[in-house]
Amino acid sequence: ASVVYAQGQYWIASGGRLLGVKIDSSGDASVRAASLGAAATSCESDAAGNIWVSTDGNGIAKFDGNRPRWITERNGLARMRVRQVFRDYEGSLWFATMGGGAQKLLSESVVSYRTSDGLLQNEVTTVFEDSRKRVWVGTCRGISLIENNRIRNDFPFQKLMDEVRAFAEDKNGNLYIGTF
Repeated sequence: ASVVYAQGQYWIASGGRLLGVKIDSSGDASVRAASLGAAATSCESDAAGNIWVSTDGNGIAKFDGNRPRWITERNGLARMRVRQVFRDYEGSLWFATMGGGAQKLLSESVVSYRTSDGLLQNEVTTVFEDSRKRVWVGTCRGISLIENNRIRNDFPFQKLMDEVRAFAEDKNGNLYIGTF
C-alpha cells in the first residue's frame, strides 16, 4: 500500500482501490473508496492537491476530489503498467513504467527516458530525486542516474544490483538502494 496526505485526508492506494480516510476532531474516521479496475502500485499528490495513482495495467488515475481522469497510452503514457508515480522538488511528476522507461510529466508534454536515450533498461521499477536534485532510476537490472539531462549507468556496484525496489537518502546525503 502507498499513502499520501492531501485535501485534509489520508489517501491509500491498495489492491484495486483508492481509499480516502478523513479523521475528524473526535477521532472518528470516514472512508470513501474509488475502484481502479487494476492493482494500485503507488500514489502521490501534486501542488494543486490532486491525487495521482499508478496502476498495474490501467495507466494513471488523476483524482481531483471527485472522479478519476485516466492518463493512458492515448495521452502519451509509454505503458499501461506503471510501478510508481513520484513528485520531484520542482513539482513535476515522474512515472516508472514497465517496458516504457521513465517519464516526466511537464505542464504540456511528457519527456521520456528510455534505453534509446541511454537508460539502463526500460523496465523501470522506481524513481527518486536526491537532495542534490539528481534523479535515480531503478530498473530490473540496476540503476541509471539522470543529471543535467544526461544519463549515467557506470557504477562500480552495478553488477550487484538485481531488481531495484527503493531509494532513500539520509540527512547526510548518503543514498541507500533497496533491491529484490
